[in-house]
Amino acid sequence: DDWRQKLAGSEIQICELTGDAEADQEAAAERADLIVATPEKWDAFTRFRRSAHSVLARVSLVLVDEIHLLADESRGPTLEAIIARMKLHAQSPDTRTCPIASLRLVGVSATIANLEDIGAWFGPQCAILEFDSAFRPVPLSWHVLSWQMNITYRFDEELRRHVFQVVRSHCNSRPTMVFFNSRENAAKGAEEVARQAGGVLVQVEKTARALGVVASRCADHRLAEQLRRGVGHHHAGLSTEDKRLVEGAFRAGELPILCSTVGLAQGVNLPAHLVVLCNTCRYIAGGFKEYSQMDVLQMAGRAGRPQFDTSGTCVVMCRAEQSQVYRKMLAGECTIESELQKQLPAHLNSEIAS
Repeated sequence: DDWRQKLAGSEIQICELTGDAEADQEAAAERADLIVATPEKWDAFTRFRRSAHSVLARVSLVLVDEIHLLADESRGPTLEAIIARMKLHAQSPDTRTCPIASLRLVGVSATIANLEDIGAWFGPQCAILEFDSAFRPVPLSWHVLSWQMNITYRFDEELRRHVFQVVRSHCNSRPTMVFFNSRENAAKGAEEVARQAGGVLVQVEKTARALGVVASRCADHRLAEQLRRGVGHHHAGLSTEDKRLVEGAFRAGELPILCSTVGLAQGVNLPAHLVVLCNTCRYIAGGFKEYSQMDVLQMAGRAGRPQFDTSGTCVVMCRAEQSQVYRKMLAGECTIESELQKQLPAHLNSEIAS
């Protein structure tokens, strides 16, 4: 939608290829001048669509947003595979007279330590441009706060008790989004914040009245009670209507604090002044696992969005032994390494089969 608005009035045809794309949208890619796609959808499209070869031949520029996704063990291999496929098509004798023969690759990333490695992989003629924080349209400050973890299952409870104090210290009376590692923790975190806040978040009559109206429309009674005290929670377990109500209240500036699961960072655009990560690991497949760098950067990226704020703040609440890891990550000192080897047989078989 952003691209359509920016290019409104031009003759450039835009096509969206995502997981929600319909068959007619895939057909539209054959006529499009600009294709906006997810790595997974472009991977499937270029391997299975009969017309994909003619579409690929017309591509002369590939812009990869968030190239640091290469280090994500689940999505990184797919991104690496499609970039390699594009480079391979560009070198094919069959496309020598096609636009793809002069393919340009542009990768955009958060600050990473080994840009030269990415540049070398792109090709010998790759130009590397580094921009420091002075080029950021909205200044973003980072804070890493750590606690000793004595008992694993009690750590979330310990952190929840500190969330309101962290928010009060850093929010500057602006909208705040707190990310939790599970649905239950998001709901319990909202309850704890509401309990500690008392009525301080709804002292303005206009805010209290607006949230009262929103709460009266909520089917979830737990959520409704939190909203009346200026706090809300959001996760996939809520009804579609309840989620829409919470998102609308936060976007309108009526809801001061929103407690959510990680999924909200990857979907709906809800800008905040302050983003808090309450714990940096979650329970997956029988064990606790740290957030990926991609997860952390996506959550942090909700703070201080252009057109909405003049500054932003991100606070990471983690275990003491992980504090240095996140300080390096947020300072751009982490390296990006390939994860393709972990899924190499699957991607090789896919290339051969297609």
